[in-house]
Amino acid sequence: MATEIIPTTPDCEIISSRIFNAPRELVFRAWADPNHLKNWWGPAGFTNTFNEFDFRIGGRWSFIMHGPDKGNYPNECEFIKIKEPSLIAWKRFSKPLFQVVATFEVAPENKTLLVFKMLFDTARECEKVKAFSVDKNEENFDKLAHELIIMASQSFYHGTKANLKRGDLIEPGYNSNYGQRNKAKYVYLSATLDAAIWGAELAFGEAIGRIYSVEPTGLIEDDPNLTDKKFPGNPTKSYRTKSALKVVGEVVDWQGHSPEQLKQMKDHLEQLKQQGIEAIED
Repeated sequence: MATEIIPTTPDCEIISSRIFNAPRELVFRAWADPNHLKNWWGPAGFTNTFNEFDFRIGGRWSFIMHGPDKGNYPNECEFIKIKEPSLIAWKRFSKPLFQVVATFEVAPENKTLLVFKMLFDTARECEKVKAFSVDKNEENFDKLAHELIIMASQSFYHGTKANLKRGDLIEPGYNSNYGQRNKAKYVYLSATLDAAIWGAELAFGEAIGRIYSVEPTGLIEDDPNLTDKKFPGNPTKSYRTKSALKVVGEVVDWQGHSPEQLKQMKDHLEQLKQQGIEAIED
C-alpha cells in the first residue's frame, strides 16, 4: 500500500541537484521508462537487472544492482507519488531505508533542473548514508546526462582524415587539430553532420576528409569548446569523451563548405594558434 512522503528536517535529508541540457519531458522519460532507467541508474561501473517495474502509485520496483566489485545488491521499492512530468517519489524496503523524491523543473533554454532528495527517519541514518552517497549521486547524474544525449540523438558522427573501417576504434591521445596541437585527452563527436564536416575539413593532413558514423563506448559530455557564451545550449550538438568511439559506418554523400567559408575558418583558427589559445581539456 502506498504511503505519503515523510516530513523531514534538514538533518534528515540528502539533496543533490543538477541542470541537464534536455527538456523536462525527456528527463522525466529517462526515469519513467525502464528501458532507459536501467542503462544509467547507479554509480559509475554499476549495471542493473530489473525484475519488476510497475510505474504507478503503489507499483513495485524490484531490481538488482551489479557492482564493479562483482557484488549484487537487491533493491525493493514502491512508488508513492507520481506527477508527470514534475515529480517521482518512492520508498525503499531494502536497507538502508529511506524515501526518494525527484522533482523536475523547467529551466531556461529548454533545460531541466533535477532535484534529488533522499529522506530519512532519523539524522543518524541520514549521516551514515551521506558519507558515501553524495559523490555517488553525482556519478549517477553523469550517467543520466549520457543517457539523455543518447535519447536525444540516434546518430553520432566523427570527421577526420584517417582512413578507417567498420569496427575500428577512434581513441584519445592524438594531436589536437587546434592551437599548439597538444595531445588531446578527448575524442570528439557530434549529432549533427555539419559539425562533423568541419572536423573532416579542418583535420591536419593532405588526405581526403572522411566522416564516420560512430558509437561511443563510454560516457560522453557536452564539448565545452562549443558551449560557451557564444553557443548556449550546445546547438551544434557537439560532444567529447575520454573513451573510444567505435566506427559503425562511413557517410559518403556529404557536401563540404565553400572555399570562402573554409578559408575564413582556417584564418580564425590560425589567429587562435598565434594567441596561444588551446582547446579546453579540463
